[in-house]
Amino acid sequence: MNQTSWVRGLLLSLATAILWGWMPLLLRGLVDHLDPLTATGYRYLLCALGNALYLWILGGSTWRPLRERNVLLLVALCVGGMLINNVMFLYGLRLTSPGAAQVLSQLGPVMLLLGGVLIFRERFSPRQWGGGVLVVSGMALFFHDRFGGMDSQGDYGIGLLILVTAPVFWATYGLAQKKMTGLLGPQQVLVIIYVLGTILLSPFISWGAIAAMSAGGHAFAIGSMIVTVASYITFNEALARWDASRVSAILTLTPLFTLLATRIAASGWPHLFASEHHDAVSWLGAAIVVAGSLCVAVPRYRRRRQP
Repeated sequence: MNQTSWVRGLLLSLATAILWGWMPLLLRGLVDHLDPLTATGYRYLLCALGNALYLWILGGSTWRPLRERNVLLLVALCVGGMLINNVMFLYGLRLTSPGAAQVLSQLGPVMLLLGGVLIFRERFSPRQWGGGVLVVSGMALFFHDRFGGMDSQGDYGIGLLILVTAPVFWATYGLAQKKMTGLLGPQQVLVIIYVLGTILLSPFISWGAIAAMSAGGHAFAIGSMIVTVASYITFNEALARWDASRVSAILTLTPLFTLLATRIAASGWPHLFASEHHDAVSWLGAAIVVAGSLCVAVPRYRRRRQP
């Protein structure tokens, strides 16, 4: 790997983490205008158009694997997993905050790796198990000031429960996507997810609410579409130029970017975004979540013995 490829991989990974860091804020702005099911359907429709345009520009995509029954089953798991995760994420986000949602979303990669151990018999080192313990411990510290008043903040507690459950379905999507490696590209799978997701959600979408939405609401929807499409482009390009483990390591910084983005958005647009107040213990918890995710994401490299 030459130095130029390494630098590009790093920059693309950072771009992905920054884009994903802003995503909860855009989605929170969207669910302030629409209910979660309508917001998800509208976003899926826009993302389907954006991803289809990107694939058309690239060209050369083949859809022949869809003729195979096992591929169709895996696609169904991808659609169901991603759709349920996205809807639950919006419901949880509506009841909590962007920072809390992004910190809890770090459970997704941990569950994905655990699924890989159980299904694909991948190795999970003691260091990675320790990283998983750090993730859970860091989350407990991050939400330490919420536990005492959980009874009086029922909606927040329900939101946390939803956000803890949602990563299970994201991991289902990830495992099915991994099983399709070499059959369908990730962008192709995303197009299928967004198209079928829009169709499945159409009976629950309030098209009148979308039509009556203000320009600000449409701006949040279009912004979330742009960030979604752009982030997966930078993510895939980063994987093409850098080791997957190193890309994953950079992506563990996403919760910190969300917390910083929330501070920036609240100071710049206080009428749109509420400031999140976190004490030193909460920030320490967020840092521990990142460190634990790093331990889980990056495999242990063994040095080859010299002959």
